[in-house]
Amino acid sequence: MFLSYREDNNRYYFLISDVIPIKEIYIDREYLGFNNIHYVIKNKKLISELERKLKRILYFEDSKPNYFRQHITDLKNKLLSE
Repeated sequence: MFLSYREDNNRYYFLISDVIPIKEIYIDREYLGFNNIHYVIKNKKLISELERKLKRILYFEDSKPNYFRQHITDLKNKLLSE
């Protein structure tokens, strides 16, 4: 599931079904964006929209486990069991 957002003549795309919490032990390195900097979302409207869409994904995933290619339910269960 994608979120497309336009601001100041720029268009941003987020693959929000890839947004999942993860434990530090699974992080190999720091991931940087354009110009080797972190992309920090500061726009409150965009943050609100991302949160709304993510909640929809999680509610949907509760009714149809592992529906998305990321197998969110399996990941959630694995992380909770650790």
